[in-house]
Amino acid sequence: MKSTLRSRMLANYEQMSTTDKIIANYFLNNESSLTTKSIHTFAQEIQVSSASLSRFSKHLGYTGFPELRLELTSMLEDPNDFRINEFDNQEGELNKVRSIFELDQRSLQSTYNLMTEKQLTGAVDLITKCTTLGFFGLAGSNVVALNGYFEFIRTPINCFYSSDYHLQLMQASNMNKDDCAILVSQSGRDKDILKLMEILKANNVPIIVITSFSNTKVASGATILFRSVSDEAKYRSEALHTLITQISIMDSLFFLCSFKLGTAMSDSIEKVRKVISETRY
Repeated sequence: MKSTLRSRMLANYEQMSTTDKIIANYFLNNESSLTTKSIHTFAQEIQVSSASLSRFSKHLGYTGFPELRLELTSMLEDPNDFRINEFDNQEGELNKVRSIFELDQRSLQSTYNLMTEKQLTGAVDLITKCTTLGFFGLAGSNVVALNGYFEFIRTPINCFYSSDYHLQLMQASNMNKDDCAILVSQSGRDKDILKLMEILKANNVPIIVITSFSNTKVASGATILFRSVSDEAKYRSEALHTLITQISIMDSLFFLCSFKLGTAMSDSIEKVRKVISETRY
């Protein structure tokens, strides 16, 4: 199935209504026979109303079912298309590892397909013009936040990070409208991360959110939202491969900001390299 449609369904799957999940499951499991059918035929086979199909299309960001069907019609069979059940049939460790790499590649491509020039430009402007840049995340998402801090500390931007939740609360309470927060949450539904969001919003802090699901309170509170996608989300309750896509989003922001900062970035990198070189023999 064309990656953009698949990406949209997987990115929103957990937050879908029961009816939308039924429709999404049908599309994901019957890709080869979708393009020649009318909305009424689809509705009969899925056992939902035509209105439900129309609402499903709009929930995914299409103007209606005709636009979604147009994308279905333009599908090309991808010889590199990966299905998780193929992993069970792989013989040899190297082939299994190849399947894992292919899944990662699909997840990265799906995440890239959801990015826009406006998102990236806006995020770079917020980061490079802020007084202080803060990184927030809990549990597995804290790893992504740490990775971001590890990269951006090389820039001339004043930034901070903490692995402790209470310290994050205190740091968030001291931020203001001239600062910028990067908040990472795979599910977007964690109560503690929502508390951090509320504190930042109360202080009018611009917030860049990296998450897998767009239909959450955390996502809706973002100044700029980046969605990370993992095809594994369809098959497991916790999408482990989302970690790779979220770190890749953070990497992308770092490199774009580096280009924007120009000479100041070069000077900062040189200072860091000089200090680190003194620790080696």
